[in-house]
Amino acid sequence: MRDEWDGVVMGALARFTTGSAKLIVVVAAVLVVGGGAWAGGVTERLTTGGNDVPGSDSVQAAELLDERGGVGTPNLVVMITTDDLDGEAAVEVTERLANAIESDGGELVGDHLGPDGDALRSADERSGLVVAHLPGDDEAVQQQSARLAPILRDLAESGVEVAVGGTGPARAELITQTEEDLLRAELIAVPITFLLLLLVFRTAVAALLPLVVAVSAIAGTLIALRLLVEVTTVSVFAQNVMTALGLAMAIDFTLFLVSRYRELRPASPSSTDAVGGAVRAAGPSILFSGLTTAASLAGLLAFDTPMLRSFAYAGVAVVLVAIIGALVVLPAVMTLLGDRLDRWAVRKVAPRADLTTGRWYRLAHLVMRRPGVVALVTIAGLLLVAAPFTRIEFG
Repeated sequence: MRDEWDGVVMGALARFTTGSAKLIVVVAAVLVVGGGAWAGGVTERLTTGGNDVPGSDSVQAAELLDERGGVGTPNLVVMITTDDLDGEAAVEVTERLANAIESDGGELVGDHLGPDGDALRSADERSGLVVAHLPGDDEAVQQQSARLAPILRDLAESGVEVAVGGTGPARAELITQTEEDLLRAELIAVPITFLLLLLVFRTAVAALLPLVVAVSAIAGTLIALRLLVEVTTVSVFAQNVMTALGLAMAIDFTLFLVSRYRELRPASPSSTDAVGGAVRAAGPSILFSGLTTAASLAGLLAFDTPMLRSFAYAGVAVVLVAIIGALVVLPAVMTLLGDRLDRWAVRKVAPRADLTTGRWYRLAHLVMRRPGVVALVTIAGLLLVAAPFTRIEFG
């Protein structure tokens, strides 16, 4: 029954992708470029917060203090360093800092000149703190911190140094640093990955195909995140999950399809027939493995922590879009390429018509001959790897 369902669905999908290849590629390109441009600014709407569980005791306590007119938890800390903490220059800078914070909507909690100032002074009497609370949610605090921090630093004078810290400015800087690190990682990883793809896919054209799926998956996920930030909190670290997982799924799915295409091409009357056969043969594997991965990542939705849920949002979205890219966009591109897919070979491409030989064939039959033994060994290995999890402590 399942084989018949796979055959009907994948057969229809193969006919659609090979028969409407040009239309699919054009529509996909428009969606990737247009949607990516629309959602490109989503990073500014993401948060480095999301660690607090809604409804938890600490959150309820903070809300209660806010309702009763208390000053919220300090999230902005400014430190001045000078040889004379009570000197005229230090006092003047401290007052300017306090005025700048309050004029920007911040709430002053205390400073080293106040009644309780001894607790905000260093032991050597050379450093003092100005502590404040910036109101609003994570996004508002990050934006205000990014705007206010350079203003406060500019209030330093000769002999009086000013340093800005606290969770607000730290999170604002973390977003900038995350973007820079992500770009740096991609600049390093992409060339290395492409060299490995050349070895695995054997031709330059075929090695570029995973990028078709990866770009589609990442652009589609950016659109999903752009929509999600309108209704819920999404962590900036979801981007890292999106990029890494999108490229991994793209390579995996493309390898399924290209390998099967090369196996079927010698016996197929045309490259289009081979692409259709590859979709019918590899499509169920791509669909099943992708949905299994998405279902696993969806387990993070069981946690109340917004940051962990963000990983689920990005992970599930990028896998689902990668499935669509692999089963719809990729076959269309392969159809248009035809036999040019194996151009510019760096290793000899030798399709094997006889699929009953080779190490993978032997391994598969070894597993099928001893399924019980293989299952026990595999489960034992997984339990060994998972053993440290028994000592985990959630906070």
